[in-house]
Amino acid sequence: MGYSLKKRRSRRISVDLEAELISYNTRYSAFIENISEHSICAKIAHHKTTEEFKRKPRVYLKLRLPSGHVIHLNGKTIWSDKNTPHSLIGHIAVEIVNPPQEYTLFYRAMSHNQN
Repeated sequence: MGYSLKKRRSRRISVDLEAELISYNTRYSAFIENISEHSICAKIAHHKTTEEFKRKPRVYLKLRLPSGHVIHLNGKTIWSDKNTPHSLIGHIAVEIVNPPQEYTLFYRAMSHNQN
């Protein structure tokens, strides 16, 4: 997965959150695997190739918190990949563009819980 560890700006935290990922009016159910202050990594089920996310890097995320509250995030695909060429499960990393304060507060609360 071509994203260099050296480029990471903050610590990643393992989570298990539901989300909806929207890319150019196509909606995908997603499961967030881990988050950082400026990015997320998710698993999505879809029938299209992950190349679509490389060609159309802008995405919109609706991140559902355990409380049921939804945080809306604008993002840009960092990388996307499949487990195998025929897999229906894809992985995607998204840089969060201008993270809203509610996301930053959520990340910081989660990082304090990990200590």
